[in-house]
Amino acid sequence: MWFARTSRESSPRSRTEPSQEPAVAGLRLDSGVYRQLDRLQLTASRFLRGRGVGSRASFRRKPAIEFREHRKYVPGDDLRFIDWKASARHEHYFLRQGEQPKEASIYLVIDCSGSMRWGHPPKSRAQLLLAAALGYVALSQGDRLTVLPVGGDPWQNPWGPISGKGQVPGLLHFLFGLEFASQVPLEQAILQALQPVSPPGLVLILSDLMGVSHLSDLLARLPAPTWDVVVIHMLHPSEIVPTQHGNWELVDIETGSSANYDIDSDAVARYAARIAAWKSAMELECVEHRALYISCTSDERLEPDLLGHLRALDILRPT
Repeated sequence: MWFARTSRESSPRSRTEPSQEPAVAGLRLDSGVYRQLDRLQLTASRFLRGRGVGSRASFRRKPAIEFREHRKYVPGDDLRFIDWKASARHEHYFLRQGEQPKEASIYLVIDCSGSMRWGHPPKSRAQLLLAAALGYVALSQGDRLTVLPVGGDPWQNPWGPISGKGQVPGLLHFLFGLEFASQVPLEQAILQALQPVSPPGLVLILSDLMGVSHLSDLLARLPAPTWDVVVIHMLHPSEIVPTQHGNWELVDIETGSSANYDIDSDAVARYAARIAAWKSAMELECVEHRALYISCTSDERLEPDLLGHLRALDILRPT
């Protein structure tokens, strides 16, 4: 039982709970971060379908002056795009075809369960800053963005789909206004949020995955190459290796239930081993379903730590 992962501690033999720092206090993206983001693009498979014309390479072809490949002429084709030199060497007329750039559908899944409020500063702070950066990249590069908050009290509606850099202020207002509360069955909630979504696209899941024992059922419903899935697993450093020792009463931040634990060095070592095994199992399931798993901590800076990590893994790449 990984009770401590979703708990906040009190003083020894006490139920006095520390106040939680507001998730959105002073949240903003620095101007230097914007300059970095303007030169980046989210990596998405060329097999993903897009509704409209964008800036991404695709397998779509159209008659064009810019040459990509030939196809045979059929009655009704525009004669302006016939390649007369290539046609003269064969028995058929050939049309010059160029690439029709497309947009990608980007889905930001934000875990709004109560456990994201834990920590000083809370995990939700780093999560929202990263979500804002990823959303900005999607909008600035002409992709179609939908933000899907999962959980919260009351349940929060999706935002989007929208596109265009002019939508960035609305994105930031929406993200920094999200509420974090309640206990969420994450896998079921994500599938419920994605159920009405069309077309398939790149799904970025930002969560601490509390209460999730496996991801196979979720990933099986989002198969590659129809979907691209990136799981960004964000934990607080104290959830990975607790610093508390002694007799503690732990209170679950989502359910309010409590239990007493005598925490010594051996208990911390066993706990850390179970956390490492849990993360490894999540990563293996992602590999098996051709999804990408990324582990990070909420104390990492947006730039260079989090964004640098995503660039190193080719989730973000230069335009």
